[in-house]
Parts: sequence; C-alpha cells; structure tokens
Amino acid sequence: HEDEENEGGKNVGPNKGVTSIDEENGFTLSDEARKKFSIETEMVTGSGPWNFPESALLLTGEEKNIYRFRNGYFKRIDIQIFEKNGSQVYLNSPELKNGDSVVVKGVGFIRTAELDVTSGESGHHH
Repeated sequence: HEDEENEGGKNVGPNKGVTSIDEENGFTLSDEARKKFSIETEMVTGSGPWNFPESALLLTGEEKNIYRFRNGYFKRIDIQIFEKNGSQVYLNSPELKNGDSVVVKGVGFIRTAELDVTSGESGHHH
C-alpha cells in the first residue's frame, strides 16, 4: 500500500471516496462516490433565510449544521434554523451565499466521510 501517507492519511487520495481535504474549503469526493451515495444538492439563490428540505440538516447534540457545496468542496457549516414547516426548514448562515449549493440528500454519507478523514475532529487542525 504505497501512497498511504499523503495529506489526510490513508483515507484520502485519487482512488478513494474522499479525493482531497483542505482546512479552509472542506473536502472533495470522487464522482464515483457522489453517484454511489446519491448525493444531491440544491442551489442557494438570493439572500437568506433559505428554504431547504429537512433532509439537509445535520443535528448533533446542540449543533445545527448543513453541508455547503462550493467550488467542488463539501464543508460542514453552522446554521440558524428560523422555522420548520412540514418537511421544509428555513435556515440562515453567514457562510452561505448566492451560488453555493446545500446537500439535501446523502448527508449521512458525507458526515461519515468527513469523520473518516478528520478522525472525528471538528476540522480544526493547528
């Protein structure tokens, strides 16, 4: 197994589900992984708060997050939830802007991939 010591350890690389990781931007997934796990995103348009399916939410303990997709990178970001209306949720985040996308299907897989490459840390490496 050569190439196991590249950035992000043995779980990141050209033939892996996670192809690269960047502290600032997040991480990229291979096209194959995105297809296999049926990752779907919805475009952010206009200014918030935005309306997304409840399936976009990642709720862990007190944290409320979504996965933003920008320039090929997935990144978990904090959100504020304003209102839930059936299966829709109105949310806002200073880290979202017009032209970004939000993962609305496959959030669980992306969370698993993120934990896999960050060893469970919240992504703050110093």
